Amino acid sequence: PELAKQAFFLMVPSWFTLPLVILATLATVIASQAVISGTYSMTSQAISLGLLPRMKVVFTSAQEKGQIYLPFINWILCGIVIMIVLSFKTSQNLTSAYGIAVSTTMVMTTILTGIVMKTVWKWSAIKVAFIMAIFLVIDLGFWFGNLSKILDGGWFPVTIAVFLIIVMITWYQVNKIYQQAKIKNGVPTETFIANLLKNPPPRAKGDAFYFSSDLDFVPTALLANFKFNGVLNSRVLLLNVVYCHVPLVSLAQRIDWKAMGGNFFLVNIYYGFIENPDINAIIGLLNKQLNVDCNTDEAIFFITRDHLIAPSKPLLISIRAKLFIWMHTNAYKFSDFYKMNANNVVELGSRVELS
Repeated sequence: PELAKQAFFLMVPSWFTLPLVILATLATVIASQAVISGTYSMTSQAISLGLLPRMKVVFTSAQEKGQIYLPFINWILCGIVIMIVLSFKTSQNLTSAYGIAVSTTMVMTTILTGIVMKTVWKWSAIKVAFIMAIFLVIDLGFWFGNLSKILDGGWFPVTIAVFLIIVMITWYQVNKIYQQAKIKNGVPTETFIANLLKNPPPRAKGDAFYFSSDLDFVPTALLANFKFNGVLNSRVLLLNVVYCHVPLVSLAQRIDWKAMGGNFFLVNIYYGFIENPDINAIIGLLNKQLNVDCNTDEAIFFITRDHLIAPSKPLLISIRAKLFIWMHTNAYKFSDFYKMNANNVVELGSRVELS
């Protein structure tokens, strides 16, 4: 019985212990890299799907778009690993936390696979239920067996999971409130352009790009610029970036546009959730489709820097609003995320209450 603690290494002759240590170390490195790369990928996709705020994404390969590095996530992982090592101290103490994490992942993977079978592959409900039952019997057996270990270290992955769920739900739900608050007193785009065509303002040379979350309403930056300066650029393009629930969007479907007259254009830009936006590539597509000559070095990008105000409502709502405001304030800069030339960016402020 006393040899059980070293069962893995005692499975081989003594002369093979050192090679086995080397093999185990290499396996650990490979598994760790898989976890790190997977975390980067899922975080990037969560950002695209509107579940997390913008973060800096560094591309580590000129050929493979999926090879990315997120510095913030890397340091978060580093901190968690150090905290785990200092808290649990031995791998034996980590067993309960590991068991809960792995068994829960197995159950979730099985459930998600069943959803894919039914909604994507269009398999019959009976076939899906039969296959799901086979795997769930095994997975739930492990899962229920590990529930008794929650107080013995299993609380750690559960705590991290609950925190991440709260963060993502808060960002997703409060962001909807934020977008609605921005357009609550918004000016309809068609009405705004129609009035401008009746009373044309002075037009300056160059192209102006305004980003909007809803092309039915005039972007706050455009209203502010026109209000204070009374001048518009010779060509104005309102852009709305839409992330689709598919991995990739073909170049043929990347943009659609509508000419509103007076050199105003409404442009929807579509990306898959594993793609990362590049405004320079979009301008290249616009030049071809609109038959214009937009120069990225001379174009002006107008964006809004909103000052968010938390509502004076019940404590839970106020806390979630303040969490969202903190994430929004510390999110990666909009201009850097969309790869804009920093020298050509104009930021205009506005005040938005999350009510």
